[in-house]
Order: sequence, then C-alpha cells, then structure tokens
Amino acid sequence: MVSLNLTAETNISLNHYILNSISLFKYTPKELYKYVIDKCNENPLIYIKDDHPLPDHSGVYADNDIVDEITAHFNYTLKSSDKKIMEVIIGSLSPKGFLESSAEDIAVLTNADRSNVQLLIDALKDYGSKGIGCTDAVDFIKFQLTTNDTYEETMFSAFKDNLHDIQSGSLKFLSDLDIDPDDFNSYMENEIKQCSLYPLDGDEQIDILPEGSIIVIEGRLQIQIEDYLAEDIVFEPLYLTGEETDFSNQIKAYREEYSELVSMLKARKIYLLKLLNAICDIQEEYLTGNTEYLRPLDQSMLAELTELSPATVSRLISNKYISTPRGILPIQSLLSKECCKGFSVSQVKYVIGNIDGYDTLSDNKISMMLNELGIKISRRTVNKYKNQMLKHN
Repeated sequence: MVSLNLTAETNISLNHYILNSISLFKYTPKELYKYVIDKCNENPLIYIKDDHPLPDHSGVYADNDIVDEITAHFNYTLKSSDKKIMEVIIGSLSPKGFLESSAEDIAVLTNADRSNVQLLIDALKDYGSKGIGCTDAVDFIKFQLTTNDTYEETMFSAFKDNLHDIQSGSLKFLSDLDIDPDDFNSYMENEIKQCSLYPLDGDEQIDILPEGSIIVIEGRLQIQIEDYLAEDIVFEPLYLTGEETDFSNQIKAYREEYSELVSMLKARKIYLLKLLNAICDIQEEYLTGNTEYLRPLDQSMLAELTELSPATVSRLISNKYISTPRGILPIQSLLSKECCKGFSVSQVKYVIGNIDGYDTLSDNKISMMLNELGIKISRRTVNKYKNQMLKHN
C-alpha cells in the first residue's frame, strides 16, 4: 500500500520501457493483475513472493466476471456521455446486483437528466434479463414477474404492502382487498415463490475493484493506492561465466522483461498518485463533504497540473474507480468543466438550485442574479442548466 500526503511532491521520469508500453496505463486493476500473472508465467526467472498481498475481493478475478461483461456490452452500445453515467450506475451496485443509489442522486452526480438515467438503469435491468439494477428484493421479484408475463397488479400489491402479515401467517388483510385467499395462495406458491431474491446468485457477483482510496485522517485527505503485486515481483538471477551464447542472451532478455514490467508498474502507480493528488487538492471541500459541488477541473487542466500528456491522463482515469468518503466513484465523476471564469458547471447548478423559486423565475432574471455574484453566463446557458436540474427531480 502506498500513501501520498497532499503536500508531497512526486518526481518521475519516463524511460524507454515506459514510452514503449504506455498503453498499460489504461488497464483496470483486474486487467493489470492478470497481465502481471501472465508475465510471471511466461518468464521462468520471475516469481511472486508467497506472502504477497491480494485484494480482498472474493471471485473478482474469475473468468466469468459480470462487471467485465456488463462494461464491455455497454461500452459497445452506448454513446460516450451515456457510458460515463453507466459507470456511476455500475459503481453504485451492491455485490448481489441491487442499485444502492437513487436515479435522482446519480443524475445530480453526473449532471444528467433523471429520465435518461432511469432509461440506462432499465437497460441494465434488461441486460440478459438479469434484473441487475433493481432497488431491492421486492423490486426484483416484480421485474421477474413482468419478464415472465405473470405480473398481476392486484396480487403483487397485496404481497408488497403486507409483507409483515404474510410472514406472520396472517391473511386477514385479504378480506379488505376483496381477494380470494385461495387465489392469493396460488399466486404466492406458483409465481412469487418461484422468483429469485437476488439478481446475482452463487459465484456471480458485482465487485468493483477501486484503484485505491481517498480517506480523511486527522482532517486531511490521504491517498492510498493498491500495489497489486508491484512490490512483490522478484527476479531470480542466473550468473553465467564464459563467452556470450544464445542461452546467455536469453537470460539477458528475461532480465530486461523483468525490468520493463517493474518500471511500468511503478510508473503507473506514481502517475495515478500524481493525478489523484491534483484531484484531491482541487476537490478537497467536495470530498470531505463541506460543499455539494465540484470546483473547475477537467482532463486538460489535470494534464497541465501534473505535466502529463492528455492521452496519458485519459488512459489513467478512464473506467477507473476510487473509494472516497462519498463512496466508490468513477474517477472521472470528480471532474467538472469550467463554464465561466472560476466557476464549474457543478457549482453554477448548485447556485441556481439555491435560488428561491428558481423553477418559476425567468431565465433572464436568473442570469442577472448570477451576474451579480460574478457568474457571467447567458440566458440560454441558464435555460439549459435549469432544464437539466428540473429533469433531475
């Protein structure tokens, strides 16, 4: 585990190994782990320490990883803006596939329309008819009944609204609903009890593996990055004497492969720390819960702050998650573009939302009020943001 204080400076330089292998930076922790294991298996002189730390995520490296399957599917079928929303949705799933955030919260976090978020949640539910993204067991049972074309509103409502009585064996509520007990019992036995309680059972589970965590220690943010074998790869040297042979050249190649692997892993870790350090420095108030909006920060600004290329920044944060005081979030969700000097889209929407009766005020009036606060945006931009906010609700 590597820890970086927010005031620490990180100095790194690229060597020729990194320049030739920079695409490794786009790997997720799972992909990176598999890559390292494969490299160790291919090189007879590389081994991993027996006591190396493994991520505490059971089944996360199974070949049938449902997260990979879902991500690959929606990366292929969704447009770019919807992919980012789906990342947040997937990051909000419990191990058994239930959605632990509301559509409203996800809409606010992603600056998206609530209706669009709900459409994406429904698309996730429909994927493979698994029901991933249902809110709880009752919602999942309703999904299964609907999928099987056996959903009956009267019977299901009676079941949903009287769970306590049903569990205690009392069906007195049926007389008030004018439902025949035999019909209800038949529906319970033949339909409801045939449903599963979780979208994912057995070995299949949602397990988002973050790159590390941002935590608060003594009032300060601190970054921790998982090593995932980086410090536990060992090269077992063979010392040869005599003139150069094909065998000695092969041993030399094995050593160079080891050096390249270690260089890439260390560079990836240091670069990621550097990016997260910049994000924490800018978004400290949001991450600690002192504000409800993000400060201006986008990938271009990150590239300038870290002196990394825009392509490297993109590789390092795309499809990556980080554990924060606000939960496990896509790293990209901690960015918000600047819409006018010194103000992010996130902050401007927050200010608009705190204007009394903003939903009934004219766009021109709101634009004038914002101008008095130093937020100089057009009436058209106000209209755009206001409509997005109203659709959140």
